[in-house]
Amino acid sequence: MKIEGYEYGNYYLRCGDSHSLLELGISRENGMLVSITLVIAANYSVGQMPLLPDEIEKGLPLFDLALWKGDRCKDINNPVDLVFIDTNAVLLIIDKNLKAKKVLWSENLKFAISDGYPCWLLVDNLTDEQITHLKNEISHITQVEQIMY
Repeated sequence: MKIEGYEYGNYYLRCGDSHSLLELGISRENGMLVSITLVIAANYSVGQMPLLPDEIEKGLPLFDLALWKGDRCKDINNPVDLVFIDTNAVLLIIDKNLKAKKVLWSENLKFAISDGYPCWLLVDNLTDEQITHLKNEISHITQVEQIMY
C-alpha cells in the first residue's frame, strides 16, 4: 500500500522474524509513513478488530529519524501476524504484547502505538480483488512452505 501523494520511503522500519516481514517506508524529508509492504506474514487468521484506546488522533505516523543516527533501516524482531477482519479489512499485528495507547487514523489506515512503539495497523475498505489477492498469496506461500519442510 502506498500513501497517496508520496513517493516510496527512503528509510524503512522492518518488522518481522524468519517467517514474516512487514516494511514501513518512511519519508526522509519529514519522517512520515509513506508505504506499507507486507512481504510475508508469520500467521494468518480470521478475527476481530482490536479494542481502540481512548486516544484517537487524525493523521499519519511521524517517525523521529534523528533517533535513527543515520541508519536507513531499523528492525523490530517480532513475528507479524495477518488477521482478516470482516470482509474488507486486514489487521497486521506488529507486537501482540503491547497494549495500544493511541491510534492515528487516516482514511483507510489505523495505526496503533504504545509509548512510541508500533503495536498494529489496520487497513480497511479494501476491494474484493485486494482481499482475494491476499488470500491467494497466502495460499501459495502455505503450499510452498509445506513442500519445503
